Amino acid sequence: MGSLNAAYKKNGVRQELAARTRISSITAIADPGYHSGMADPSDADAERWLDLDVKLAYQERLIHQLDALVREFGARLDKAERELAELKQAVPPPLPLGAANEPPPHY
Repeated sequence: MGSLNAAYKKNGVRQELAARTRISSITAIADPGYHSGMADPSDADAERWLDLDVKLAYQERLIHQLDALVREFGARLDKAERELAELKQAVPPPLPLGAANEPPPHY
């Protein structure tokens, strides 16, 4: 199911980028002085550019998701360290059992 969603999303991004490419080519036709950053869609390289744009979009989204995850785990770690320090303060020190120099009972 996850691969189907990923394929659907990839196709959606691909279609959106293809639409942008078509719009920029229409703009280039209407205004000969306009130079788009994308290759002409009739070029053989247009598909490669589109694939690179899709990969870049996914990488940017992944970086933002991983950044959010790292920040969340950092906050959770800070909270756990504070709770551990509070627990250490709340537990009384251990009481010594018997005399300090007395040998253990098994001697």
